[in-house]
Amino acid sequence: MRKAVKILTCSEYSKGDIIRIYNIDAQKIEVIPLSVSNIYHQESDQNKINAMKIKYKINSRYILYLGNLKPHKNVKNIIHAFSKISPEFNDLQLVIAGPKTHLYPELVSLSESLQLSNKVIF
Repeated sequence: MRKAVKILTCSEYSKGDIIRIYNIDAQKIEVIPLSVSNIYHQESDQNKINAMKIKYKINSRYILYLGNLKPHKNVKNIIHAFSKISPEFNDLQLVIAGPKTHLYPELVSLSESLQLSNKVIF
């Protein structure tokens, strides 16, 4: 870090840590906050919204998980937690959106074993 011309970090907190722990000059560190690209936005076209709901069989209220299926994301625990609240919320679905990796079949099997096949949408 001492040889770097510029250090980029995602938060003022991290910048403070870098300064404190490594005794780096604050002028060398630039904070660039994590952000979602402006290509992502809330959809306002109800026809597009309805088409997506029909395509993925989302026919009621839902909880959305959006991300990858890697173990550290705890998607298994999301499914388990959903199974605990599902009996109290008959109209609630769990939508899991993300890339289908090698872990996908395991998560589908888990939702099936918990009798959630009709309530968990991948």
